[in-house]
Amino acid sequence: MASTILPDDLMPEIAVRSDIVSIVRCAATCKSLRGRILEEEFCRRHNNAATSLLRGVSYRFRCDLNTFVGVTQAASSPSSSPLPRFDAGILNTFEPMVSRDGLVVVLEDYVYAGPDRFNMCVCNTITGDVTSLPAMDPAMKVKRRTAAADGAPPVRSAWTPATGSPPSRCRFTTFPAVVGRAVHWLAGTERYWELQAHGVVIFSLRVDAACAATMELPPGSADKMLGCRKDSHQLMLAASRGGTALSLVVAERELISVWTLEEESSAAATTTAARWSRQVVITRLAIDRSAEAARMYSNVFFEGFGERSGVVLLRLHRFGLVQLNLATKEALVVRRVSTRWSGSISRARLHEVDLYSLLRAMKHFDLAPGRE
Repeated sequence: MASTILPDDLMPEIAVRSDIVSIVRCAATCKSLRGRILEEEFCRRHNNAATSLLRGVSYRFRCDLNTFVGVTQAASSPSSSPLPRFDAGILNTFEPMVSRDGLVVVLEDYVYAGPDRFNMCVCNTITGDVTSLPAMDPAMKVKRRTAAADGAPPVRSAWTPATGSPPSRCRFTTFPAVVGRAVHWLAGTERYWELQAHGVVIFSLRVDAACAATMELPPGSADKMLGCRKDSHQLMLAASRGGTALSLVVAERELISVWTLEEESSAAATTTAARWSRQVVITRLAIDRSAEAARMYSNVFFEGFGERSGVVLLRLHRFGLVQLNLATKEALVVRRVSTRWSGSISRARLHEVDLYSLLRAMKHFDLAPGRE
């Protein structure tokens, strides 16, 4: 049977509906298709349903005196796709600090590190490489270091000078959400009884202007939360709409909701007013209808948010670890736990891939003659 070459305009349509592994293979074997994949329109269409950018979830599972560490594949990934190249055994002695674009920064646990040691590593879940960061100064000041998302070694193995920010009396309690050139945290203040959720506010820092501000939670958002004690562990900030909007994920009594900050320009176009819009994502009982209702109404602890995949990782007390897709409103139970070992899951992290940085850095090899 004679082979037939697919039309050029059909190949991008197939690729945009494919998972990340298939897209990388297409880009590696066909230079013209790789160019189409890197176009802004393709990126926009693929990002609208980019659940395949989530490659897996890692977590620590503790039972009795033994420790088991596992990596599970994301539900959005085809069963034929390889697992992330992440040696989960490193979590026995290192604690994950942050995970982004396939890179995981881990810090050596103080139990295993000496009193004068401060060891950090960067693990690449795409290549499997582990890079040890240079030793920090004795003051152990918070500094930063850049790393390439394509797995290439850093150009300069040194710490940059610390970047200062205005002093604040807020206590940061969550991971930040990056929206444009602004970084947002949930923070606790001394106004414990005056504000919602026991004094929790949104603290924002604009990097370019080096100015900070605080903003109260959406009106009424904390009123719907479970129990009398409304703490920040039932709240999580997230960057939505491709990193252009700020959202607040709330664990309410009956459901999980998302509040998104909308900006509206006035008629004179001289000022911009902000308001919050609420959307129901999923009811608690819909997460797992086979589980007894009492377990689904337990406390919720948000463990992380995948900016590229739009997936929220949450832990329900006495139930287990769940990943929730905000776009499709689908939930996947990653790990169930018995009531007895309700607090056995910890250090859970999402592992995503920055597809387009990876494609721009990869080398081309020809396996498809005539497709140049």
